[in-house]
Amino acid sequence: MGDIEKCLTVQIFGDTEISDLDFETRESLPGWNEPGADCVYCKREIRLDKDGEILNRYLTAGGAWVSIEQIEKLLADFKSKGATHVKIEHHSDHSGYMFDYGVLRLSTQEDIATADLHEEKHQLSRNESRIKQLENELAILKGK
Repeated sequence: MGDIEKCLTVQIFGDTEISDLDFETRESLPGWNEPGADCVYCKREIRLDKDGEILNRYLTAGGAWVSIEQIEKLLADFKSKGATHVKIEHHSDHSGYMFDYGVLRLSTQEDIATADLHEEKHQLSRNESRIKQLENELAILKGK
């Protein structure tokens, strides 16, 4: 008996993005906008452990701080629209995150077969378009 392919099927209900979190988060901190505060961009974090001891100081990269309240509001909105799952990806260009939300389930063999057929049709269409493009280029090269 052969292995059965397992996939996930996701019905996407929507997507959203939160961005520019670096500005939003810093500006929400008390004292950030007080006169004399000359740090426009904060590129370092001083990380403390739970007892307040310094762990390290490093350049920030690969993520953005976001308030728990903001995430809770987003998740509540997704849930109110019927979503059971969320996918979160870092948005490297805008210091934020992209969210897809919907319902996730284990794919059936019928789902997999339908998706494979859809992909084959899509690939065939791309191939036909590419053939036409190459035929046109060949005609130009032949001077027709």
